[in-house]
Amino acid sequence: MRRPGLFLPLLLISLPLVGSHNTYLQWQHGETNSLVALLVILLLVSALPSLLKPSAESRRVRVSPTLMILIAFYAWVAFGYFYSVRVDLSYEWSIHHVAAIGFILALAVWVKEPRQVDRILWIMGTLCMALVLVAGIQMIDLSISRFQLTHNEYPSLFENVNFFAGYLELHFPLACYLWLSNRDGKKKYFAAGIVLCAVAGFFLANKVWNLFVGSIQCAAIVLYVYRVPVKKVVLGGVLAGTAGLLAAAAGYFYFQGDPAAEKWILGHVTPRLEYWKGALPMIMDHPWIGTGPFTFGLIFPTYVSPESAVTQYLTERIPFPPHAHQLFLQTATDSGLVGLGLFLAFLFVFYRKGIAWIRESDAPGPAFYLMLAVTGYLLHNLIDTLWVQGSLFFYFTLWVVLVDVGVRHHSSGESSEAKPGVARGPVALIFGFLLAGTWAQYLYFSYDRALRREVFRHPVIEQAEPILNRAASLCPRCDLPYLMLASLYTSEYQRTRRPDGLSKAETAIQASLAVGQYNNEALLLLSDIRMNQGRWQEARDLLSPPWKFGKNHAQAVNRLRIIGRDRPPKNPSTEK
Repeated sequence: MRRPGLFLPLLLISLPLVGSHNTYLQWQHGETNSLVALLVILLLVSALPSLLKPSAESRRVRVSPTLMILIAFYAWVAFGYFYSVRVDLSYEWSIHHVAAIGFILALAVWVKEPRQVDRILWIMGTLCMALVLVAGIQMIDLSISRFQLTHNEYPSLFENVNFFAGYLELHFPLACYLWLSNRDGKKKYFAAGIVLCAVAGFFLANKVWNLFVGSIQCAAIVLYVYRVPVKKVVLGGVLAGTAGLLAAAAGYFYFQGDPAAEKWILGHVTPRLEYWKGALPMIMDHPWIGTGPFTFGLIFPTYVSPESAVTQYLTERIPFPPHAHQLFLQTATDSGLVGLGLFLAFLFVFYRKGIAWIRESDAPGPAFYLMLAVTGYLLHNLIDTLWVQGSLFFYFTLWVVLVDVGVRHHSSGESSEAKPGVARGPVALIFGFLLAGTWAQYLYFSYDRALRREVFRHPVIEQAEPILNRAASLCPRCDLPYLMLASLYTSEYQRTRRPDGLSKAETAIQASLAVGQYNNEALLLLSDIRMNQGRWQEARDLLSPPWKFGKNHAQAVNRLRIIGRDRPPKNPSTEK
């Protein structure tokens, strides 16, 4: 089979852009998602001529049971587009999983040998060094008079420091592998530089749980290198975990009553407990298929008491819970017990085969370090949901496929036993993805571009209206085009006092409510209409759900202030 050319390196280099936030690039999430999907499609298309030839080479393309379970899980999450309670929140994440299925297939086609795994790890390690250096430049004040760590919400290409920390957990063990496995002087020095950058990144992130996970990874590498028996490692892990729990309990009682400690607990521990407590009844109410990808934050407010002190704190300090802060609870709420079952089945098979590979390997290889990177990432996801960051999700998928390559190469002699013929199963999967996946990606890109780019270039209602109607036709279950139409109609009415402006706006709002549930944005816009109509009490009543909790709280408060300021004295003869 031919080499993948530049497509595979370009795909690997572009992964950090997915879900990125950078003031200089000015790319929307939908555009970076589509870039990765396009490179995946090009990789698969370039492989088809070789796959369709009845040669021994084409027979070497295999999708293992481990990867098939992962593909089934990703397909189930992507299918969430059809059952989500609010498609506009689920659409991007569903498309992520569609692209990830193609990513798995592309890697299965092009990556088959251990030497290819090492090349990929060198590419990712070099990229890790570059991203950490960029983050360091952003986060360290290097003025002549001082040297200090500054607060930066967007380190390198990541939306926040937590995602940057997760990136380091996925790359630190692999940097150590590159350093420990190379005897060549130049390569070893370069790999040492990658390790030092990753370690520096941990301290730049300055996150307690991130440092804890990094410490566990570092200790595991030391134990592995010195070949400490497995029983001693397990015993040491149990003792260390017990000591950690005892230290945490002692710290809790010791710092009780300390204002700074209580503030930290209220800001980091209590919200998570509240999220997890709210997730359980959500799972019970939507047990099998869940509520749709990335909808936890939308529904969570209905499962907490608005009067509780925790809720008040969250409302004031955190606009809305973006996720469950626990991967398995997030999976259960979003994709139901079906999705959680598929994910747990994948983890069982993945770890069983991966651990067997490590035990049976005579020479040290990347197996242990890849497994450790995945484990560190999953460990962090016990108190967070880094899964929602696009690039980290793809890195997780990449490491899983590389482990699978090693497992298959170690356990079978497929290089010598391949027989002529066409690999029908993988080719059918690839064709299915190229047809369905490419169409889904095209619809998403067109929809996202219409809403994020085109409509802002044509702010006049006569020009924006056909763009938003086209977006609504591209995603029939999405409500955002109707909300944007309602906002434009209301603004146009306030500017020109056209008699049909408010009626058109209300029609658009009703259309949005028909396709999306838990739609506080629609209630805010409908409240604006009622204020313009002088129906002040109705406007006030509509603001109750947005005001109670969530990202719309501040907007509801502003409207309540406007009502209090502009509402005329109550008069039964004029109140409508």
